[in-house]
Amino acid sequence: MWIEILIFLGLLCLWFYHYCTKQFDEFKKRGMPFAKPSFPFGSSNAKRALMGEVSFFDVDRALAANEFKDEKIFGYFMMGQPTVVINDEELAKRIMVKDFDHFTDLRPMGYEAETKDAKIMKYQMAGLKGEQWKKVRSIMSGVFSSGKLKLMTPHIVMCGQQLEAYMTPLVEKGEELEARHIASLFTIDAMATSGYGLEINSFENPENTFRKMALTLVGAPGYGSSMDMMRMVFIMTAPSL
Repeated sequence: MWIEILIFLGLLCLWFYHYCTKQFDEFKKRGMPFAKPSFPFGSSNAKRALMGEVSFFDVDRALAANEFKDEKIFGYFMMGQPTVVINDEELAKRIMVKDFDHFTDLRPMGYEAETKDAKIMKYQMAGLKGEQWKKVRSIMSGVFSSGKLKLMTPHIVMCGQQLEAYMTPLVEKGEELEARHIASLFTIDAMATSGYGLEINSFENPENTFRKMALTLVGAPGYGSSMDMMRMVFIMTAPSL
């Protein structure tokens, strides 16, 4: 009995190793610069994200700013999944505007099941594909018309006033301000009030439920656990499982 279990576990480990490493030569075959991968995490930046050291949305920022700062395009591996990064403004503009009809589908998120939770992620706008995505995009385009944006302006102005009220006493005391933190508070407040009709005022209450859930969703340091990130990447890497 124990021998069969050990053989099964050994075969499972071999399969997982093959699954994660079978595409490690993808960028080399295409002649593209890339961050060297290693089993099981992939490239070094992916390991930092999986260990909860950086947010998932910052996973390629360090590579773009340092190791590949002179490259217009480069790649890295998230576990076994090859990922291409556009590191040139003009090239990104061409992909997003002029040649956008060739790049309509976003990275698959792996939610292929028909459970309630999977459907929520599968059918959100960022997860749709092809004609279904184009149909929803045309419906959503009206939300960002000039008239609708004008209606949002008073709510964003209110967030600006809260920002001013928060910064004024700090400036008068001569205290140092963390620009990124302040910008984050303002951005989340503006999204909450103009998009969801919620007045959360993160400047007075930075640990409000909306902000904590948003930061947990993106895996920000100090919020989402490393296991949350691991679970997300596993779903993206092996959606059929």
